[in-house]
Amino acid sequence: MQKYSILVNILDKIRLDADSNYPKKYNFKNDSLEKTNQARARALIHLYLKVGFGIQTFHEIEKHITDGANDGGIDGYFIHHQSKTIYLIQSKYRTTKFNFENKSIE
Repeated sequence: MQKYSILVNILDKIRLDADSNYPKKYNFKNDSLEKTNQARARALIHLYLKVGFGIQTFHEIEKHITDGANDGGIDGYFIHHQSKTIYLIQSKYRTTKFNFENKSIE
């Protein structure tokens, strides 16, 4: 399996794990490809917060995602209280295998 396919599978599993509290952000019933990609982009931020900072519950992770209109370019954040460090997350989800493998972020 290709790296991009693995990533898309993981992101889609995260989307399926979204409970009924988040249908407009993750649910893809009859959605367009654009909405599906927007949901995958949000799931990518979700994945980063879960793996990078060990946040366990879906609800808790959602509290740290700011992605959306008027987000000021900040898609998520995490405050590490012990080290007094604030992490600001800005992400880009590549919607094709080619862009994922070949297009760099400037």
